[in-house]
Amino acid sequence: MGQVVFRDGPVPRRTRPVCGVGTPVVLCGRNDQLRAELDREDGVIALGWTTEVRRLLAAADVVVHNAGGLSCLEGFAVGVPVIGYACLPGHGRRNSVAM
Repeated sequence: MGQVVFRDGPVPRRTRPVCGVGTPVVLCGRNDQLRAELDREDGVIALGWTTEVRRLLAAADVVVHNAGGLSCLEGFAVGVPVIGYACLPGHGRRNSVAM
């Protein structure tokens, strides 16, 4: 497995399970604090705001989400498997089950 893209509120503990399997690429958006925290994690690529989400997802082997919604639709649109992981209570879990 190559790159794993995390979307929707990723935190460092969510990147650790895949570090031995692939390279987690975490899209942090404008969350500079999260990006700085993930930059200290070995084997994790943390990216800030980008307009290249489609290309990043198309290059990924899998998209990992915790809430569903647009991130999943973007993954589906480029043909990448989408996995719900540590889903948020309520809508996150319901969206993951529905997908």
